[in-house]
Amino acid sequence: MVPGTANCTPYVIELTDSTPVHSAPYRYAPPKLAIFRRMVDELLEQGVVRPSKSLYSSPAFLVPKSGGEYHMVVDYRKVNSKILFNSYPMPTIEEALAQFGNATIFSVFNLNSAYYQIPLLSDSRRVTAFCTPFGLYEFNKLPMGIGLVSQGLS
Repeated sequence: MVPGTANCTPYVIELTDSTPVHSAPYRYAPPKLAIFRRMVDELLEQGVVRPSKSLYSSPAFLVPKSGGEYHMVVDYRKVNSKILFNSYPMPTIEEALAQFGNATIFSVFNLNSAYYQIPLLSDSRRVTAFCTPFGLYEFNKLPMGIGLVSQGLS
C-alpha cells in the first residue's frame, strides 16, 4: 500500500546546533541485505525517501516482526539529542473533550503508517539521512523515531 500525504503543515526539525551527526552503516549477511535493499527500494518508489548527499547519517537496521518479516528502523538517538524540545504542554483529555462544547457530529480519520504521510519541511530532510551498506538516503516525509524522544512523545 502506497502511503498518501497528509494535508498539513510540514514538520520542522529544529536543532540546537548545526554540527552534523554521523554513524557508519551496520553490516548484514547477503540474504538479509537483499531484504533490506527491497525495503529501501519500495520506499524510494513510494516517494517516502530519496537518495541523499547530507552530512548527517544515522544507521538504519532491520527489526524482526512476528511471522518472519522485518521492519526497517533508523537509530536517531544522536540526532534526537540535538533537537529542540517544544515545551508547549499537551492538553489533558478533559481539556480536549471540553473543546467539543455542544457539538453533536464528530469525524475520525486515521493515517495508515502516519509517519510516512506527514510532509517534512525541505530544510529538515537532510537531518533524517540514514545510511545503509548500499547508500545514503533521506526521508521526504516524517520517519518513525525522529524528534519523538526529545519531545516526550515516545
